[in-house]
Amino acid sequence: MNNVEGFRSSRHYFGPIPVRAIQLHVFVDASQSAFAAVAYLRVTYDNNDVRVCFVCAKTKCAPMKTMSIPRLELQAAVLGTRLMDTVKKSQGLSLRDSASPYECEDAENLLIRRAQCEAFPDEVRASYNEESVGHRSDIRGLAPYLDDNGVLRAYGRIDAALCIPHSARRPIILSHRHALTELIVYHYHVKMKHQNVDATMGDIRTRFWITKLRRVLRTVISGCSVCKLHRAQPAPPIMGPLPEDRLEANGWPFKFTGLDYFGPLLVTIGRRKEKRWVALFTCLTTRAIHLELAHDLSTDSCIIVIRNFLCRRGPVLRLRSDNGKNFVGANREAKRLIDVFEPEKIQGELSSRGIEWIFNCPANPAEGGAWERMVQCVKRVLRHTVKEVAPKQHVLESFLIEAENVVNSLPLTHLPVSVDQEAPLTPNDLLKGVANLPDTPTIHEQPDERCATRKQWRIARLLRDRFWKRWTWSTCLHLCDA
Repeated sequence: MNNVEGFRSSRHYFGPIPVRAIQLHVFVDASQSAFAAVAYLRVTYDNNDVRVCFVCAKTKCAPMKTMSIPRLELQAAVLGTRLMDTVKKSQGLSLRDSASPYECEDAENLLIRRAQCEAFPDEVRASYNEESVGHRSDIRGLAPYLDDNGVLRAYGRIDAALCIPHSARRPIILSHRHALTELIVYHYHVKMKHQNVDATMGDIRTRFWITKLRRVLRTVISGCSVCKLHRAQPAPPIMGPLPEDRLEANGWPFKFTGLDYFGPLLVTIGRRKEKRWVALFTCLTTRAIHLELAHDLSTDSCIIVIRNFLCRRGPVLRLRSDNGKNFVGANREAKRLIDVFEPEKIQGELSSRGIEWIFNCPANPAEGGAWERMVQCVKRVLRHTVKEVAPKQHVLESFLIEAENVVNSLPLTHLPVSVDQEAPLTPNDLLKGVANLPDTPTIHEQPDERCATRKQWRIARLLRDRFWKRWTWSTCLHLCDA
């Protein structure tokens, strides 16, 4: 600090010699006490003489509030940017922030000549002496020659195609083993926005002919951090064990049921439109569904829907549903479900019928994936069935019955490959005893003596046992892969 008094700076920036180029350099720094920026001019004259002169500086004290060094350095960078703009406006000079195109071209040719001399020394020497390339050369088929800049290029047969630039007709030859080649390929890879191999190769071939280009490009892509990020796949978590409700056999349909709502759906009532919701009941064992149209999201409407379901499908031992907190943040209509549903009142109604109602954990909404998947299936069927925006209510009820039948006809097992194999298992096999269309017996099939007409109860029991046997050995075992 004592030497500051002796610091002297010239009042003028330029000398009597004509100036070729001017560059502005700004330096910034920061500490816990202050941050500053200083500007210099780098002047290049026609006689290649270079002179650096001080322009101005700016200093600010650090804020009273304690700040980290990186944040103070950012403040210094902002100060340096403002100082640079001030110098440009005040001096009114045409400053050059980068090299000229001619300098860039000369630097590029220098790097290319050096890379070619290191990769193809014999070929460059032979081309310089106007001799033929050796028989063992990797680029003999390219007929290499040296251009006016001393760069090794490939001779082509498309010189008459003037619509193509000269760099594409006579491309520069580079070796796939050199480090410069990898940098050039990476430049074109970024320029083409990390596209596929063929698109990048087409752009590279407009200037360069690189030996084994596809191998180099694949190496560059494999090492590109952006491509790695795009190709990265999250590690799938280990699936937890399925609950007992999904695995118990020899039970009646909907013994273990999952409940979920979806909607709203618009219906036409007279000249107005009203909203309706759909309650979806899913048999957790057989994957069968039952759809009930709910008038609104009130507690009384939910109880009515459950009572209708019990009257039509029989008793339920355990009923599962999402917790009310799962609907938080979904949408405005779903949020109403928390306010209007009274779980205590509904639980009291179910307890009187001997039904256990279990809520999923609020922090684990994926636990209800068994019925969420069925909701998606129903919505897909309705999307292709309901053509009107707001059908009448009885039309919507009919559509829901059709959607229920279609979803219950979906196979639970793999489709048969040959004619001799049995038809795939569907939820309708248990609900109706048969799929939508009954199987036609073959000619060689012999009827079972126990299935006589006067012993229909044995037929029903045989069908039931057959269903659960197939479910145990096909559907239940396939749940391991789900």
